[in-house]
Amino acid sequence: SVWKRSERFARQRKMPDVNRPDGGGKAALRVWQDGVRSRRAIPDIVHRNHVGRVGGHRRGGERDGLRVHAEAGAQTTIAAAGLVERCKFVAGDFFVGVPSGADCYLLKHVLHDWTDDQCQTILRAIRAEIPSNGRLVIVEAVVPPGDAPSFSKIMDLEMLLMAGGRERTEEEFRALLAGSGFMLVRVTSTDGYLSLIEGELAGVDGGVSPPL
Repeated sequence: SVWKRSERFARQRKMPDVNRPDGGGKAALRVWQDGVRSRRAIPDIVHRNHVGRVGGHRRGGERDGLRVHAEAGAQTTIAAAGLVERCKFVAGDFFVGVPSGADCYLLKHVLHDWTDDQCQTILRAIRAEIPSNGRLVIVEAVVPPGDAPSFSKIMDLEMLLMAGGRERTEEEFRALLAGSGFMLVRVTSTDGYLSLIEGELAGVDGGVSPPL
């Protein structure tokens, strides 16, 4: 079950959610709601000492205005959820860098917005900060093989037309992670249309990860 599989995240002490700005975003306790539909997965995933949401900018030249808007909305949402002591909002650009000090990095509905090259830029920014024993968790739809109907294939067309991005198969996620210095560990389906794609640093030897 997803509940059983989520137990492996219990050892992660700090877990930022690397996500796009959404006018403040969802509170930490709602990270898993859309598309996952398994409330049983919530306790071991989000009950950490520190939860951060890092917002990068999509396109256009109004980065500073968007950052101010996202921060104001996020602080209001965090306070309303009673998470001020546990959740910190950090404005930034995930193409440039992500917050350090976490042992698990979460991206939900992020990578499907971008091309493979852009995704690898984001993942390499995470790789620069993640410790040798860290965990990468990607929450996205995984396109099944073959020609059978799937909601993820409709999403694939939507992302192509609206954002220039794409949904990906398991093998495409494997290649994407490999090109960014990670290795795909497992893919876990959920009760919704999304899956949990877990990655770890590739080529770690004696606690030191090799440079790309």
